[in-house]
Amino acid sequence: MGRLRPAEAMDHFFGRDDRYLVDTTVLPFRAVGLLTLADGGGCTGTLVGRRTVLTAAHCVLDEEGHLALPQIFEAGLQQGRRQGKARVVAATFPPDYLKSEGEEGFDWALVTIDRDLGVVLGALPVHVLTAEEIAQVRRTGLVVDQAGYSWDTGENLSGHRACRVTMVRPDHSILHECDTTRGDSGSPLLLQTDAGWAIIAVESQFFDPETKGGAFAGGTLAVDSRAFAQAVADALAAEGAAEEGAE
Repeated sequence: MGRLRPAEAMDHFFGRDDRYLVDTTVLPFRAVGLLTLADGGGCTGTLVGRRTVLTAAHCVLDEEGHLALPQIFEAGLQQGRRQGKARVVAATFPPDYLKSEGEEGFDWALVTIDRDLGVVLGALPVHVLTAEEIAQVRRTGLVVDQAGYSWDTGENLSGHRACRVTMVRPDHSILHECDTTRGDSGSPLLLQTDAGWAIIAVESQFFDPETKGGAFAGGTLAVDSRAFAQAVADALAAEGAAEEGAE
């Protein structure tokens, strides 16, 4: 079912591979899509507005750090069928991502597409962890879901149900134990709130304390919504203003 294994692929499963293929005809998963990159690779993105997709910064850059727009976004792609498809026309990412060599809390980006897929399929809200939720992380971990387009599942969305966020770090990043691999970059960590499913983080990279020089246990690092919540809010406000101007 999968694609050819990339030479640099690193699979990070905690104990065993707990991923499963999800139903992309329903929310929140039909808002998650495959971003086909300029070099032919793939990342994951999630609709957060009418034409706004949240992903990782390294998914919109080439190896020299220059902007390299993904080609298309296919929402809810599963077993050859998609819920929606759009062309990528623009992308923004925090300038500090390049200054920090792409590490920790700056690896996020907003991609603009050319169709109102968020209206048709639904867009997911962004949720910033509350003090109570952070306390839960410190006690026993916060239970979340994750879904992305892993290299070995090809054009099929895989997910990990009820995995845990294990640490909230001061640099706007978190560590988690969701099973991920190459292709899951930019994928959402989803929390079931009283208002429904919401995004609390986007997948970034594997965190190895030996190579990072940190004192933390190894785990998968994601950029949490403290880093991008305001940027998403600004993008949604701009979408609203553009819609009013067109009427």
